[in-house]
Amino acid sequence: MKKKAFLFSLHPGILKVLCKIAGKGEEVEKLTGTLLVDSSKIHNLLGWKPPFTMEEGIRETVKAY
Repeated sequence: MKKKAFLFSLHPGILKVLCKIAGKGEEVEKLTGTLLVDSSKIHNLLGWKPPFTMEEGIRETVKAY
């Protein structure tokens, strides 16, 4: 879009307070909170097994860079 990005650093605690004041507390939690994924349903329904363990996947990703 040929626009320069305006990026700045902000401590997550300050961001959370500002967003709660602005009525966006739930949105900021989605962005800054922990992401946990439970794949047990697909394992049980389809018998799917990931091709790598999480450790192997991270190791391979790091090696690629």
